[in-house]
Amino acid sequence: YQITWACFDERRAMFILEQARIELAIAETAGNVVRKCLPVATETLLNVVNFLAKNDMPKHLKAANILHKKSIFYDGIIDWHRPADQIERFSRALDFAQYENAWARCKILLSHEFVAFDRCNITEQESEAPPGTIVAIERDSIFVTTGTQVVRIVKPKYPDGSLLCEREIAQLFE
Repeated sequence: YQITWACFDERRAMFILEQARIELAIAETAGNVVRKCLPVATETLLNVVNFLAKNDMPKHLKAANILHKKSIFYDGIIDWHRPADQIERFSRALDFAQYENAWARCKILLSHEFVAFDRCNITEQESEAPPGTIVAIERDSIFVTTGTQVVRIVKPKYPDGSLLCEREIAQLFE
C-alpha cells in the first residue's frame, strides 16, 4: 500500500509529486490503517507543500496515465466474481468506524436499486451458485455467493443510511 500525492494537467494526465509505501497486514482494521497512514500522509504532504511553495518541479516527477473507471471496485460496487477475502478486505477498507466515508461506500444492486453496507463477513460455506446469488436472508443480513465462499452482508441500508428490514430485503428479490 502507498500514499500518493498527485496533480493533473489539462489533458487529465496524472503527475506524481510524492509517494510513500506503508506496510499493512491482511487483517488490519480501518482504525489501524488510519493510525499507520496519518503520520506518513502528514510528512509527505509537508514535502508537497514545500515543493509547491518553492514553485520548483522536482526531478523525480513522473507522468502516469490517469486511472480510467476500470478499477476492481468501481465506486464501491462489489464484483461478486472476486474471492470472498478480497471483498471482505475491501469492505473493511471503506469502513471508517464512526466517521462517514464520503469517498465511497460498499454497494450492491438489488432489483435496480442500490443497497449500501459497511461490513461483510466471510462464512465457511463454499459458493456453489453463480457469484452474486442471494442464498439466504436473515433479520439484518443478506448472504451472497462470491468467487470462492458465501459472504454475510451485515445491516444492509438504503443510500441515505436508513436500515432495511427483512421484509424490505425480501421485497427487493420479488
